[in-house]
Amino acid sequence: MGVLLLLRQSNGSSLRPFGACSALVIGLIPAALIGVMLGNLFLGLPFSRCALAASEFHGTLSGLFRPFALLLGVISLSMFCQLGATWVMLRGSNALRKVSRRIAWRAGVVFLVGFTAAALWLAADIRGYRLAASVHSHTLCSPGLSVVLPGNAGWQGNFSAWPLACLAPLLALSGTVLSLYSIVRGRAGMAVLGSGLAIVMMLCSIGLALFPFIIPSSVQLSASLTVWNAASGEKTMGLMLILASVLMPMLLAYTVGAGLRGRNRPLKSSPKGKISQRIQERQQRLASPAIHRDHRIA
Repeated sequence: MGVLLLLRQSNGSSLRPFGACSALVIGLIPAALIGVMLGNLFLGLPFSRCALAASEFHGTLSGLFRPFALLLGVISLSMFCQLGATWVMLRGSNALRKVSRRIAWRAGVVFLVGFTAAALWLAADIRGYRLAASVHSHTLCSPGLSVVLPGNAGWQGNFSAWPLACLAPLLALSGTVLSLYSIVRGRAGMAVLGSGLAIVMMLCSIGLALFPFIIPSSVQLSASLTVWNAASGEKTMGLMLILASVLMPMLLAYTVGAGLRGRNRPLKSSPKGKISQRIQERQQRLASPAIHRDHRIA
């Protein structure tokens, strides 16, 4: 990716269009695959556990691109495009703002329609799972021994048990509407906040719907991975807590510092204009001593 960005920034190079297109494609593919992966979690993955507790995958790569998973891929791609376009609206030049405004609006509409369609599809046609054993049962902590049953239609069980969880999808839709309204009004800052809220709340909605499942199995229900049987040991979790307590504040401080340093630096549609300006200034500085010498000789 770094090589492609260098090609994108090189002036006069025949590889510059290739670098720009390749960087665009490489950026779009992961954004879409995240949604495809999340969609397969709702459908369940075809894996089982053998007698040695080893996982065996019974599907194919092409089998993961099912219609519902592809829909979530479109939703994921649109939400990241909307966030990126609204950020360019906030930081970009006038030419970039006009283009990014159109992209942000279209991506927001796709996200709004797609998210609503996915929720209706889940409720109407997707079969969910539920744990039959108690949380305190030792079987929950043993992969392959959990009692998993179908019957959680549309993965709506947690929303029925915890009514406050319904706020997550509602806030996701509200954030998208806020972002679209801000795009129309030209308020880039509120558009960024709205699209960011939509992304966070959509991920929270997925987590609340799937809990306690992490990777459900569609061929051997008892092999499904949950937060209980996929967790590490107590000592490992304690060490991870200590490391996260130290490293996470450092990461947040670096991210905030980088954002504050670059908040007043507008994005440029092309580096060519800036480079040309520097060349002209340098030529003027080199020519000024010669002009003074001509005046003294005269």
